Amino acid sequence: MIKRLNKFILGNRNGTYGEIRKTLLVGYYIIISLSAGSIYFLVYALLGYYNTLPWLFLVFAILSLSFFLNQKGKRNLAVIILFPLINLAIYLFASSEPYTSASFLLFPITVFAAFVLFGSKEVIKPLVFAIFTFMLFIASYWVDFSILPYRDFSPSTAKIYLFLNFSVLILVTSLIIHILNQINAHQEGEILEKNLQLSKTNSELDRFVYSASHDLRAPLSSVMGLLYIAKHSKSTEEIKFYLNLMDQRIKSLEKFIKDITEYSRNNRVAVHEEVVVVHDLVHEVWESLRYGPEADQITLECNFERTLSVRTDRERIKIILSNLISNALRYHDLEKTNRYVKVNAYSKDKSFILEIEDNGQGIEDEHKSRVFDMFFRANEKSIGSGLGLYIVKEALEKISGIIQVNSRIKEGSVFTIRLPFKVS
Repeated sequence: MIKRLNKFILGNRNGTYGEIRKTLLVGYYIIISLSAGSIYFLVYALLGYYNTLPWLFLVFAILSLSFFLNQKGKRNLAVIILFPLINLAIYLFASSEPYTSASFLLFPITVFAAFVLFGSKEVIKPLVFAIFTFMLFIASYWVDFSILPYRDFSPSTAKIYLFLNFSVLILVTSLIIHILNQINAHQEGEILEKNLQLSKTNSELDRFVYSASHDLRAPLSSVMGLLYIAKHSKSTEEIKFYLNLMDQRIKSLEKFIKDITEYSRNNRVAVHEEVVVVHDLVHEVWESLRYGPEADQITLECNFERTLSVRTDRERIKIILSNLISNALRYHDLEKTNRYVKVNAYSKDKSFILEIEDNGQGIEDEHKSRVFDMFFRANEKSIGSGLGLYIVKEALEKISGIIQVNSRIKEGSVFTIRLPFKVS
């Protein structure tokens, strides 16, 4: 209900949290004012004060105009129209009633709302409205002038209006405070979440700087050492051997830089959903990997329909598949003759499931809980950056996905991805 009401107040508008917060506050205040006005309309109609009803219709019309302006992003104009209108409406009825009806109780609501809606940065405007409200209060009871015909209530009718006005004061004030608390609670939640994210980022940055400096320096030092040896070698075969080693180190460095780029892009680029044909994307990734030396004699099996599609972020899914399939190729088991990578895709429990299965080396049980950590290498012979699976987990978080691993040494691994089911 609250979400629908928020959407109704905001319309199709977007903006910063501060702007949305102010727009919501103004919208709620107008809705509360319309609701309170409807109560007065009903009471006046029941008591037979029909000559006041057209004025209430005018108030409703101007309140509706303020709501429309606020919804269209003209919040300041809406507020400038809103507060003088509410004050003048209260004055209109207070000046035509005896003070025993306590209509003056409604004046403080507008002052309170003005300071809330304008916010802490605005002081002059709500102060002007407060002075204007006080002047209208003085005029309503000390100046002998009334636009509406004066109504001299009986003691019983005055008590009804006193109860009504006091009830509206309590109700409207309580609602404004409640809405303000709800919005502030949401803002506090966002701040807490951002602080947690900042702490996580700082921790990752410390590890990143330490590990990156080592992983960038090691291949370069190795290349420089091999280059020095190659320069002093007189054997063509030895030089070719050293050049081949240098090539491997440079490729390792290139892979590390690629991983850093993917990690950075995942954090910066917004999620862009589109229809992804799973079969086409898997084969696109496979074509980019199949001709490497690691993919020799390894087959790809796709166990799903060629037309299967899902609505998600294509680039992030591509990064995820690329890392998982390249890992399956890199850590294959040379002792096996029927080496494979299987990709399974299906829907289950309102989720889209994607499985990457291999019959490679497998992962030790003690390492399974850490394979998605930054810079963690489960295989001591690994020449990877230790970022691949970490990037997979981070990319999945961006698209509301999760990943699990099931693996046994010498049998293979299955990485299971679960995404929100958005088939188009």
